[in-house]
Amino acid sequence: MRKGRGECGEAVVGGSEDEQQGLECAATLTYGRIGMIRCSKIQWIWIVIVGLSISLYLPTRIDAQDDAAREALAKESEEYCARTASTKVTHDMIMQKVSEGCDLIEKEGTAAFPKFKGKHSPFLFAGTYIWIHDMSAVMKMHPTKWDMEGQTLLGVKDVNGKLFFTEMNQCAKTRGSCWIDYMWPKPGETEPSHKASYVKLCRTPEGEKLVLGCGSYDLSDHEIKMLVENP
Repeated sequence: MRKGRGECGEAVVGGSEDEQQGLECAATLTYGRIGMIRCSKIQWIWIVIVGLSISLYLPTRIDAQDDAAREALAKESEEYCARTASTKVTHDMIMQKVSEGCDLIEKEGTAAFPKFKGKHSPFLFAGTYIWIHDMSAVMKMHPTKWDMEGQTLLGVKDVNGKLFFTEMNQCAKTRGSCWIDYMWPKPGETEPSHKASYVKLCRTPEGEKLVLGCGSYDLSDHEIKMLVENP
């Protein structure tokens, strides 16, 4: 045994020079490799932490931006709809607009939804608007209440307990289209008023069944009764 210094620069004690150099270099390379692995793990931990932070932050920020844009569009739709209220609504006008909306949906499908929103939309008229829900009564498109989109409305009742979305879907399924009346507060009010809505079953090019609806508080009780009882 004798003392020596290997090519890697560490002093070792042991057999021949070749053996000592081999042991010394092996030890140094091993420690160096461990050091690199430790460094790599730390770096990867930071990468994972940063990546997770970004993955959590960006969707939240994007969602917030999307919500703000949808809210702005809903406000624009509501304001434009209010400006059209100077035109007196009629039941024929409502039926005509719903039929035109159905034609558009049957041609373009859900890609046509934006055309029902925003200023100058032809489906915001005479102080009213068209909404779209599916056969499970999930709201698919609402021009002035964007936060209703995605909500299931089968259980929604009026003050008399009428499940009017359920009735809308039943009559749309069996008759294709019909008028439904119910009690519901006007925008900005808490007391319910008599409202009538016309609904019609439509199909997208992909075959999805959707119900287009449009209602008004401005039809007389006599007219509403005639529409509901004589489809």
